[in-house]
Amino acid sequence: MKRLQKIAILVNQNKPRAEEFAAKVASLAEMEGCETKISLDYPVKDDFLAGQDACLSVGGDGTLLSTLKESVKHQVPIVGINLGKLGFLATYSEEDILNNLKDVIAGNYQVLYRGLFDCVSADNKSHVALNDVVIRQNYQSRLIRLEVYLDEQLVNNYYCDGLIFATATGSTAYNLSAGGPIIYPCDKVFALTPICPHTLTNRTVIFSDDNRLTVHCADEHSQLAVYFDGQKSLEGLDCFPLHISIAKQRLPLLLPQNYSYFQILRKKLKW
Repeated sequence: MKRLQKIAILVNQNKPRAEEFAAKVASLAEMEGCETKISLDYPVKDDFLAGQDACLSVGGDGTLLSTLKESVKHQVPIVGINLGKLGFLATYSEEDILNNLKDVIAGNYQVLYRGLFDCVSADNKSHVALNDVVIRQNYQSRLIRLEVYLDEQLVNNYYCDGLIFATATGSTAYNLSAGGPIIYPCDKVFALTPICPHTLTNRTVIFSDDNRLTVHCADEHSQLAVYFDGQKSLEGLDCFPLHISIAKQRLPLLLPQNYSYFQILRKKLKW
């Protein structure tokens, strides 16, 4: 891979020692001849990644997710440095990046591309998510009725607490906790998993990345919310129908040459 010349560093100030650690990484990168710039803005400001070769995200998976739109827009690969807890996406530890930064700058890395959701609401606005799109009750604790269609074909009428639409990358997040399967992240599929369905035989359905699903709310009294990667973005019935599909653009992740997804699973899930 090409040598890195310009590196942006995004810092989550809410993580202890994050600022100090980012300054240390920037100093090491500059010693290797790189230009660096650091942002404490969370999420990152527009065009912060323009013209950059890579972005070091110092925090956790949430910090990395905050770079999503900028990274996709400029196709700048993200290096996730985990100062948080689980860190499926932020695969480098503090020690890892300090020991391997010189090699990474020299071009000893790989870039893998992850699929994203493109969710279009009734007002024709587009929303992007890397992990999942979740539909559930906003305030009330009651079951909701949702109809899901593949093109014009009814998939199912769901009577449940909500629905999780998970990318392959997001399959190890909320989807896994709700009983959904783990999907190899490079597979071009996504999952639909009901949350606590009233019909116990309702299980996850896997769709191809060229499928487009449409979701209708079948209960006019429901007070629904739609979450993209855990952040509530839409409320009420006016946003329905929702059209959910895999976006044409993908998120580039910068990973170690010896990166193994299954090693990450064994470590993080304690297999």
